[in-house]
Amino acid sequence: MKTLILSIIVAISLITPAFGAEITPLSIIGDLKNATSMQVEDYSDKLVGTQIKWKSTVQDVAKLPGVENVYLVKLSTGEGKFTLNAVYISLNKHDALLINKGMVLVYAGSIKGVNSIMGINIAVTVTNVNIIK
Repeated sequence: MKTLILSIIVAISLITPAFGAEITPLSIIGDLKNATSMQVEDYSDKLVGTQIKWKSTVQDVAKLPGVENVYLVKLSTGEGKFTLNAVYISLNKHDALLINKGMVLVYAGSIKGVNSIMGINIAVTVTNVNIIK
């Protein structure tokens, strides 16, 4: 019984974000590559509000269904197998129309949440976004 409890504690500590360290797409991928859905939810709760500054490539821009004047920008960041393919930021229509597919954005904001479907697709939602360039 003690071994089982120790194993669970070790597994949970492996996916705890290193607070004080910079949170990067690569650190999120590394932290969640073997995580269960329950561990992803716990990890996401710990990251909510974390300030980030990332550089990403625009994949698409689309209207958020059912919400007036809010557009989601889907971004990817990283390289090769260490690419985070779904980072979402929301913008107003005016700003969203200025963004083209393939454009590289540098932006800052705070993490709203992290989702993962069985450890395969990891998505990060960022709020209070300020596009730097």
